[in-house]
Amino acid sequence: MLSVNRKFQLVFLGFTFLMASLAVLGFYAGEAYFFWKFNLFGHYYQLPKNHYFFTFLRSQQQVMDRILRTLGVTLSAGFGTMGFLFSRKFIAPQLISTNRNDREGPGTESGSDDGVSNGFTGRKAA
Repeated sequence: MLSVNRKFQLVFLGFTFLMASLAVLGFYAGEAYFFWKFNLFGHYYQLPKNHYFFTFLRSQQQVMDRILRTLGVTLSAGFGTMGFLFSRKFIAPQLISTNRNDREGPGTESGSDDGVSNGFTGRKAA
């Protein structure tokens, strides 16, 4: 079974996908601003709409858009995979301790039936 704690893993994966999306959106916003600013320069200097400068900007923007889409897919896949693996690593110790408590009963230490743990140090209360 791949999912250890479904709710925790879904929240954790949602967070990692959100971070990947925000990173890519930040890069895309910077790229869009850059090309918008250069278009303004072309209009400020009254270049005709068919000028090579605008053609060059459009071609470069298409290349950058493809790069950023690839980056988005790669980051999402990478963050998703690592998020899934880390979520399993974070939740596994909690699952083991929960299973141990279920087997031995609450308030007992492993290997003994007498005494109650104080919850802070793991030692039995006197």
